[in-house]
Amino acid sequence: MKPVLAPLFCVLSLALFGQSADTSKYQLPEIVLSASKAELNEKEVARHLIRVTGDELRSNSASLNESLEHLGSIDIQQRSPFDVQADLSIRGGTFDQSLVLIDGIPMLDPQTGHHSLNLPLTFDQVDRVEILTGGSRFFGPQAFSGAVNIITNEHKGNYTKLHVAGGQKALFAGGFTQGVVVGEDQMILSYSGSRSDGYMRNTDFTNQQINGKYIHPTDNGEWVVQGGWNGKAFGANSFYSVNFPDQFEQTQTLFGGVRHRAQHGNWKFKSYLMARRHYDRFELFRESYEELDVPSWYTKHNYHRTDVIGAEWTGTYDYQNGHATNLALTGRTENIVSNNLGDSLAGPIEVPEGDEFYYLGRRRQNYSLNLEHYYNWRRFYFSGGVLLNLHSDFGFDVLPGLDVSYEMGPRSNLFASVNRSFRTPTYTDLYYNVGGALGSPLLKPEYAWNYELGYKAYFLKDSRLTLQAVGFYRQGKDLIDWIEIISQSDTISQASNITEIDFIGFELEGVLRGKPDAFVRQLRFSYTYMQSDKAGDFNSLYVLNYLRHKIGLGIEHKLFGSLSARWDCSLQDRASDQPIDGTGIQNPVTLVNLRINADLNALNLYISANNLLDQQFQDRSGVRQPGIWVYGGASWSIINCPPSSGA
Repeated sequence: MKPVLAPLFCVLSLALFGQSADTSKYQLPEIVLSASKAELNEKEVARHLIRVTGDELRSNSASLNESLEHLGSIDIQQRSPFDVQADLSIRGGTFDQSLVLIDGIPMLDPQTGHHSLNLPLTFDQVDRVEILTGGSRFFGPQAFSGAVNIITNEHKGNYTKLHVAGGQKALFAGGFTQGVVVGEDQMILSYSGSRSDGYMRNTDFTNQQINGKYIHPTDNGEWVVQGGWNGKAFGANSFYSVNFPDQFEQTQTLFGGVRHRAQHGNWKFKSYLMARRHYDRFELFRESYEELDVPSWYTKHNYHRTDVIGAEWTGTYDYQNGHATNLALTGRTENIVSNNLGDSLAGPIEVPEGDEFYYLGRRRQNYSLNLEHYYNWRRFYFSGGVLLNLHSDFGFDVLPGLDVSYEMGPRSNLFASVNRSFRTPTYTDLYYNVGGALGSPLLKPEYAWNYELGYKAYFLKDSRLTLQAVGFYRQGKDLIDWIEIISQSDTISQASNITEIDFIGFELEGVLRGKPDAFVRQLRFSYTYMQSDKAGDFNSLYVLNYLRHKIGLGIEHKLFGSLSARWDCSLQDRASDQPIDGTGIQNPVTLVNLRINADLNALNLYISANNLLDQQFQDRSGVRQPGIWVYGGASWSIINCPPSSGA
């Protein structure tokens, strides 16, 4: 690692301190949204938060998954690029242990965390992303190792944005965003779609998203109505098992929600009501391959439909003397109907295709009460509270936590936190039984105590340079994993509550926002180290497949005229690496993406190369990722007229 670390640290140092050290003004970001139910100034948050704007994400990628790939503490374990399918891991957690939210509304799927990134949201609609690293009591079940909150844009005015892209492997993508002012209200509608023949046999895909939002301001707050749809169909070559290269999957996600916020005197209120439906059709043997010799035990494809209905009410009272109290009530119902997962239904339900039926199903509920108190005393900021959780299948749980931040000076903070988090098993964990994978109805929830000690510092005018250094320790108990059991006649994967596993790690992050006329417009550096205390003790499919070392470096800089370049590089050293024999799969692997942008006022042209070094690598054992992939595109923004001053 030393030959790689040294030059990266040199580049970071030169770029950071080569700028003028103007310290005449100091300003912290106003509000963070994903670390707490209440709105806090960033120096009051005693946690490691990664904040990245939508413009930065789009400056280097055509899809959300690839844009998150190089951020610190994040492990995007891709099965296929361009948002087809990927597993999200935070601080070494599994794909089921990381929670994804849109505007603070959880998008979890009770069938499996493999669907967490099936988002009814276009990439153009992402205003910013806030990543809470480490487990949290605030979000209840599933935020076991962290959460990603995707904040959508609420840009005001009448405008049209168009984009189109194309490249190797018959890649084609396009879409639009339309903003319309309706009196004092704002309406936004967005669509995007992409397709490709794939980078090897049975990796072709189509992917579409549409979403809309209606914003109605009030005298003391606003109402927001939003919804969306996502549809995917893709060849899933070895996605879930290397024994079956001809898998195929088709999914649909529908989402609708209503959000409200208001302020009355010392009270601030937030609430939402949401509904999410997800369809999943999975074929272990793709129908289009008629020459396949399908074994006798495979008699039907898998069909699943999940429905989640949820609501939350949050009230915060500010005493105006350094004290504030927050109360949040949350309820959620999770339902599945399937021909493979669940218990017997009273009667069959017809699948939308009309040729199959759902014979099985299961329903469960989760209710929680979150009580927090915030206190500012001199240079200390305290946040302490408890989540009381009641699950219809797994009973009552208490998740306490305490976060403390100390303002060492006007530009730096020392913080510490301890939180208890947990996750309930998915329906796949409990019931799946196809192709050598065996779920367990006797699974228990998994728990963790999360400890964190960190330091934040802000430099230069307007805090253009931020640094964070964090050490963390996670004690996991009854962790849920799929364990390979090898016998003389067969190999199966079984869901199990494994023994205690602890993770220890360190995170370093630095972000520089250059001045408008600076050569370096932005620089982001990160380093993450993690280690478990049970490495190699058993054949783990997920829990031990984490990044032991990850170095990330992103630089956006001017070239000449209207041209600029964006480089995103990461060195990833995976703890559990099982290469495919004879393929030359590399671990560690260095991934480099390059994008050249031409900013011509309303028109932006670009050409990109993913995996510029043409590395042979895999994020999931047996699922080979593409080599270099070159594509280009254009985006065009038309501002018809600005909103009135009343809007």
